[in-house]
Amino acid sequence: MDTMTFGAWVKQRRRALGLSQAELAQHVACSTETIKKIERGVRRPSSQIAELLARHLKITADDYGAFMHLARPEMSPDLITPAPRSVMRSTRRRLAQHEGRLPQPLTPLIGRTQDIENVCAILRHPEVRLVTLTGPGGVGKTRLGIQVALTLQPELADGVCFVSLAAINDPHSVIPTIVQKLGKPRSIAQTTGLKELREQPVLEALLDEINDRQLLLVLDNFEQVLPAARQVARLLMSAPGVKVLVTSRAALHVTGEHEFAVAPLLLPDLAQAISPEALLLSPAIALFVQRAQAVKADFSLTPQNANVIAKICAQIDGLPLAIELAAARIKLLTAQSLLSRLTTARPDGPLDLLANGASDRPGRHQTIRHTIDWSYNLLNEREQVLFCRLGVFAGGCTLEAIAAICEKPEADRLAATPMAVSSAAQVVSLTTLAALIDHSLLHRTENQADEPRFAMLELLREYALERLAAKEELAALCRQHAWYYFSLAETALSVLQGPERSTWLRQLDMEHDNLRAALAWCCSAAGDTEIGLRFVTALWQFWLVRGYLQEGRTWTAKVLAKPDASSFKPQLAQALNDAGLLAWSQDDVDAAIDLFTQSLALFESLEDKVGSACVLNHLGQAARLQGRYQDAVAYGVQSLDLFNELGLAGSARAAWALSNLGEVAYFQGDYQQALTYHQKSLAVFQGAHEVWGSAWQFYRLAVIARMTGEDETAAIQLTESLSLFRMLSGTEGCAWCLFQLGKINQKRDRSQAAVAHFVEGLQLFQKLDEEYGLAWCLIGLAHEVKHAGQAESAASWFRSAEPIFRARRDHMAPLERVDFQEHVRRGELSEAPSEDPVPALTLTQAVAQALRPTTLD
Repeated sequence: MDTMTFGAWVKQRRRALGLSQAELAQHVACSTETIKKIERGVRRPSSQIAELLARHLKITADDYGAFMHLARPEMSPDLITPAPRSVMRSTRRRLAQHEGRLPQPLTPLIGRTQDIENVCAILRHPEVRLVTLTGPGGVGKTRLGIQVALTLQPELADGVCFVSLAAINDPHSVIPTIVQKLGKPRSIAQTTGLKELREQPVLEALLDEINDRQLLLVLDNFEQVLPAARQVARLLMSAPGVKVLVTSRAALHVTGEHEFAVAPLLLPDLAQAISPEALLLSPAIALFVQRAQAVKADFSLTPQNANVIAKICAQIDGLPLAIELAAARIKLLTAQSLLSRLTTARPDGPLDLLANGASDRPGRHQTIRHTIDWSYNLLNEREQVLFCRLGVFAGGCTLEAIAAICEKPEADRLAATPMAVSSAAQVVSLTTLAALIDHSLLHRTENQADEPRFAMLELLREYALERLAAKEELAALCRQHAWYYFSLAETALSVLQGPERSTWLRQLDMEHDNLRAALAWCCSAAGDTEIGLRFVTALWQFWLVRGYLQEGRTWTAKVLAKPDASSFKPQLAQALNDAGLLAWSQDDVDAAIDLFTQSLALFESLEDKVGSACVLNHLGQAARLQGRYQDAVAYGVQSLDLFNELGLAGSARAAWALSNLGEVAYFQGDYQQALTYHQKSLAVFQGAHEVWGSAWQFYRLAVIARMTGEDETAAIQLTESLSLFRMLSGTEGCAWCLFQLGKINQKRDRSQAAVAHFVEGLQLFQKLDEEYGLAWCLIGLAHEVKHAGQAESAASWFRSAEPIFRARRDHMAPLERVDFQEHVRRGELSEAPSEDPVPALTLTQAVAQALRPTTLD
C-alpha cells in the first residue's frame, strides 16, 4: 500500500466490498459528491470521516495507521491506533445528528450554483469566521444557507448546527437557543442552573463547551435579534474552530463580518427575441416553470406563453418567493391574465395576488405582504417614513431627488397647497438611508455617473405606495415628485441644443421611469393638467432624439384629452404644436396639420406672434411633405416676416424657417436657391451658438453638394456634421451622415470604408427602429456583398427593402430618387413588385443577417 494514494485505496476497498459511492456515503454520513472527490484525490476527509471509512471499508488493524496517515498526513502512523467501535459509532452519530439538524430541502435549488461556490470559498478561507447572507425577504437566503452548509458539512470535524431564530424576538434568547440546538442544555444546566439559561453564565458555559470544536453554526433569520450580534462576536473570539453563517435581512456590523448580498434570480433580456428553450436557461424562468408544473402537471413553456412568463418574472423582480407564489396561480389563471393582474392597478394587485403559499412555510412567507411586513416592522419610525416616501420613485433616484422630495413638506408651487405629509425631523439622512440598505429594503444601483443612485424592488415599492395611500400622503408626494421631474426636464430642454446636450440626455435616460411616473400622475384624474401640458413641451425633443416618438405622442394625447386642458391656453397652444412635431416626425402629416392648425388658432387668439411664427414654419414643413410647395413657401415667408418684425432675425427660430425654405427649394429642384437658404441658416445658427441646427445645415448642404456632383465638398461637410452629431448624441443625424459617407465611398470604390459606414448606420437606425434608414443602409451593403461574390444574399436583401421604397416613392427627396434609380438601372431594385425566385426575408430578418459578424468577412 506504500505507493497507493488514499483515494485509490478507498476506491479499491469500496469495489472489493461491492459498495456504490452512494452506499458508502450513507455509511459515513457524507454526500456522494464528497466520496467522489475523495476517490479522485481532490478532497481530504476529516479525521472523523476517515475513521468511519476505515470501519466500513474493513481496514485491518495492521493497515489502520497507514490508512489514517494517508487521509491526514499530519498524523504520524506510529501513533495511530484503531479507534474503539464505540467511538466510531459516536462519531458517525454526531455527524449524522448534525446533518439531520439541517432542514432537508424538498425541491432542487435553481440558479444558485455560483453563489454556493462563492460562499463556500469565502468560508473555507482560514481567516474568515463570520459570513452574513443578506437580502430582501423572499430572495432565498435560508435556502442558499442550507445548501452551503450541506456542501461544507463533510469537511468539518464536528459538522453543522442549524439554528432557526424566526420564532425568537428577544436577543437574550439567542444563546440559550443555540445551546438547545447543540444538544447540550443538561451539561450546561449543571454548570449554570436551569433558571439562569437566559443570563451571561450560559454564554460562558457554551464557550467552554465548543472552544475546541470544528463546527459551522448556521443562524437563520437574525434580523429581529440584531443586538445579539455582540454575543456571536464573543463566541467567535473564544472558539477558534467555529465558523458562523448567518442569514439576515440586515448585516450584523461586527468586526470580521463578511457580507454576501443574495440577489434575485437572473432574468432574461426582454429586449431580445429568445426561444422557449433558451429562456429555460434563465434561473427565474426555470423556477417558475418548475413550480407551475407542481400545481399543473401539463404546464409547459411554449412560443405562445414564453414572453408572457418572462414578463411576469421581470415584474416581480426575479424574487424566488414571489415567483413561487405567482406560479401557484397558474392553476387558476392563464399566464396573460396573471400578468395583467400584476401590472394593472386593481383591488387584487400584486401584494394580494402573491399569497397562499405552501402551508409548511413560516407565516412571514405565506404571502408577499407578510414578508414585507416583517421587514417594515423592524424599522424605527424615521426609517419607516423614509421607506414609504421612497416608494414614489420609479426606477431609482439620486440623493438630490430624495432630499428634494422626501424631506420637509414644501408648499405646492402651482396650487399653493401644502403637502399633507407628517413631519419628522430630518427624515432624509445618510444614516437613515444606510439603515434601509442594511435591511435590504433599498439598494444602490450601478451606473456610469458619479452621483450614486438608489432603488427598491418593485414589490417593495408597491408596498410603500400602499402605506403612503393609507396615511393620505400619496397625492402630495406625487405632486412633489411630478414638479421635481418636470423642472428637471425643463432645465434639460433649455440646453439640449448646446454642448451639454449629451450629459443631459444621459440624465433624462436614467430618469426615464421617473419621467413616466410623473406624467402618469399628471394624466390621472387627480393630476395637475398644467404641469402635464408643460411637461410634454419640455420632453418632446428628448422623445424625438431618442426615437420615443410613439411614446411621446401617447403621453401628449393623454394630457391634451384632459377635460380642463382648455383652461390653460398658452400651455395648450405650445403642447399642440409639439404634438404636431411628433406626428410630423412619424410622417403622420394629416394629424400634424390638424394639431398645428389648432395651435396656430390659439396662439393668434392670445396675440402671441412668436408662437404663431413657429407654428407657421411647421405648417410649411407639413405642406412640403404633401407636395404643396406653393403653400409651403407662403407659410415659410409669413413665419420669417414675423420673426423679422419681432427683431428675431438672428434667432435660432428664424434660422429654422430659413432652413425649411431651403428644403422646399431643394425638393423643387432649385439647388442654387436651396444652397443660399441653407448657407444663410447655417450663419444664423452659428451666430446664435446653436450647435444642433448647425449640424443639420452641414448635412443639408452636403446633400446638395452630392446632388450637384461635388462629392469632395459633400464629404467635408458630412464629416463636420457627423462630428457635431456625435458630440450631441444625435443618433438620427449620425445615422444619415454615415449612410451618405457610405455612398460617397462606394462611388469612389472604397469598399472597406463604405461597408464600415453602412454597418454603423444600420446599427443606429436599428436602435431608432427607422425602417427607411435601415432600407437605405441595407441596399448599400447589398451592393457591396454582391460584388464580393455573395449574389444570393445581396438579392435577398434588395428584395426585403423594396416594399419600403415603394411606400415612399411619391415622397422621395431628389437625391433619394437619383440613388434609387441607380439601383433600378443596375437591376438590383425594381419599381414593380418583384417576381424574383429568391425567398424574401422581412426587413428585420435581412438586417439581422447583414449584421452577423461572419456575413461580411
